[in-house]
Amino acid sequence: MERMISIASGCPFAISDEHITTQVPSDTSSTLVGIEHRAAGAIEHFSRHVRLCQILSEIHGVQFFDQALPCGASNYTDWMQSTERSVQDWQDWFAIDGSIPGWAVRAADRCRLLLYRPCSRNIAPDGSCLRKACEVAIRMINRDCTVDQADGLLLTFQDVFDAFQASMILIYVVGNANTLELGSAIDLQAHQALELLYPLFVSPARPSPSMQND
Repeated sequence: MERMISIASGCPFAISDEHITTQVPSDTSSTLVGIEHRAAGAIEHFSRHVRLCQILSEIHGVQFFDQALPCGASNYTDWMQSTERSVQDWQDWFAIDGSIPGWAVRAADRCRLLLYRPCSRNIAPDGSCLRKACEVAIRMINRDCTVDQADGLLLTFQDVFDAFQASMILIYVVGNANTLELGSAIDLQAHQALELLYPLFVSPARPSPSMQND
């Protein structure tokens, strides 16, 4: 989280790598044999989180920390395509249990936004990458940040942070619409998504129900 906030705000890192580096398991596909069903489900759920951390760590390393491309990636474009497949495979993994939970869809889109947005390795992404980043940003805002005009909306920190990340992409695209030429449809959807966020910034802050009862 510290790294993501630093990248988003353009601030230097406050925590050194050696203080937060954790070695995660490299094999998350071991067959679970002879384990009680509930325990097996918990381990499977944990392995999915580990895989998500691996994907996010690789995206951050390559995109923002100038790490070398992983073995097997012939070039940057090949790595991006492979990473997109990994993100989609991770999301589809949950379909085995039925419907994909909302938090998993949001986590997958968070990976995609980091993958396609402008970054230190690719300061000026091509139109294809920007279009994908824009589509993900619009989807994130439309899904998570629709404001109830009557009662307001209590947002978690992750909701606000996701909205901030998505809005940065859309503001960049809208502000450079004439140069980027992503199409009128994308431009219109970007404006509509940003309009959904506008009430969050102009409405007076409201105390939570628990604070009102105190």
